[in-house]
Amino acid sequence: MDFRKATTDDCDLINSIARQIWAPTYEHLMSPEQLVYMFDMMYSPTNLLHAMTEGGQTFMIFSHEGRDVGYVSYETLPDHDFYLQKIYLLPTLQGRGSGRRMLELLLDHLRSLDPAARRLGLNVNRQNLKAVWFYLRNGFEIMHRRDHHIGNDYYMNDYVLERDI
Repeated sequence: MDFRKATTDDCDLINSIARQIWAPTYEHLMSPEQLVYMFDMMYSPTNLLHAMTEGGQTFMIFSHEGRDVGYVSYETLPDHDFYLQKIYLLPTLQGRGSGRRMLELLLDHLRSLDPAARRLGLNVNRQNLKAVWFYLRNGFEIMHRRDHHIGNDYYMNDYVLERDI
């Protein structure tokens, strides 16, 4: 698996990859209306561009056998910490070690950016047990719960997790 830093020219590509992942990941956790609302909020090309240019997010695109198959987005925080905004992989590659490999490559990348890197945090939907178990198996600990209003009477009901880098 390889990865590269995304540029603003990759917003349409990230949107395309996300379209293949979003519904299979969340259709059993939220209403169709909330799926559409959240997808647009996070993955419209305009909102991706804003996340990259003004939101402090760095996107990385991962490829496998020459095909773009996933992406991550992270933010650099004070005190040598990082926050994982997004990590997504095409459903056809899930459960085969590719997600773990993406996480390992990301951690190596963060260590190369900041040799004093300390912690990586993230939020995960509490009902997305597949993802919760993935993170727990990969060294994350649940720190607390968070219920965050995202507009339109929708909430993100998450666990906040962290691990050492």
